[in-house]
Amino acid sequence: MQKKLIRIMALILCAVMLLGMIPLIAFADEMDFESGYYYVSNFEELKERSSKTYGQYVTLIYVGDEELLITEDLTLPENTVISSWGNTVRIAEGVTVNAYDVMCPLIVDGTLNCMNLTTDTFLDVNGTVNVQDKFVYYRVYTVEGVENIKGAASIIYSFDITSFDELKAVAAEIQAQTDSRVRYSIFAWEHFDITESIDLGMNSYIDFGCSEMTTIVSGAKLTVGALSLYEDLTVCGELEVGEIHLSAPNNSLVIAEGGSVKADIITVQDIYEESGLKEYLSVLDLTQYQINKLADDFWELVYVGADSPEVEVIPGDMDGDGVLNDKDVAQLLWHTLFPEDYPISADADFNGDGKVDDEDVAYLLWHTLFPDEYPIN
Repeated sequence: MQKKLIRIMALILCAVMLLGMIPLIAFADEMDFESGYYYVSNFEELKERSSKTYGQYVTLIYVGDEELLITEDLTLPENTVISSWGNTVRIAEGVTVNAYDVMCPLIVDGTLNCMNLTTDTFLDVNGTVNVQDKFVYYRVYTVEGVENIKGAASIIYSFDITSFDELKAVAAEIQAQTDSRVRYSIFAWEHFDITESIDLGMNSYIDFGCSEMTTIVSGAKLTVGALSLYEDLTVCGELEVGEIHLSAPNNSLVIAEGGSVKADIITVQDIYEESGLKEYLSVLDLTQYQINKLADDFWELVYVGADSPEVEVIPGDMDGDGVLNDKDVAQLLWHTLFPEDYPISADADFNGDGKVDDEDVAYLLWHTLFPDEYPIN
């Protein structure tokens, strides 16, 4: 009798537990929604999800085993993303899909209107893709039907490479590309040297992200639109670059004997004083560059050439920014106290006594207030 009673109580407890779980089962959708992800396994489920309104950024992830074929016109809610766990999403011919963001392997036989488009496998556009944002981003080697992508100002191909042969393969595709919107982002994960001349074009950007020094060997030339260094780059051959990004002291540009570098723009961060900048870039002839300080530790050097007209020097412009104001007075004051830490870019002996001291600081201050009464020759 006691055993039967225990069994009855156990059954009652199980029933209570099951009844308590019913609300959780009923609201499983909402719980999944709270994470920002919905999983769909076929087109009918995608349509059902698309008919709802969401109060946050939501990703609809296709997890089916075969290609997801969209056979009817479909408009997804705002801030909703179509994604996939690897299988292709295909928009059938004659079908229009309106989506905020698409991030999946994609074949477009119909029409896709979207804000952004990203894929890390492949894209085949036989129909039309209208992109409202500035660019389309692909992490792939080839994209079919680029000419059928409308509205995008830039189309970015991204490559992860580990060898010089892979870099040459990318260069071959760049040379064959005829769409001026296409840009190439290349990240070199492994160390390799540039052993042959290679032209990546001015629409390319390459990161050398490996932990070893890269070398452009003698007789080789690298031509690239932009280059960012994480470690040292030694140029024994030639480097022609639109813009090069350096971060001191983590990396440096080394020009060996016989090597040459032509860079239209050089940006350097993590250096605070111009004297330190010039020491860091001592391998370059900085007389050919206009030096601009963009922030406390960020510099931009613009190539002006050896034969460019001389920049007009403004008397009293102590910091070299082309403007005479109270910043120059402060620069001169600090220079009189700490000349090594606060260099000046112009002659500051305003009273002609052969030295630069607080009297010159006072004169420069009065000049900024009353230029006619306190002239500077």
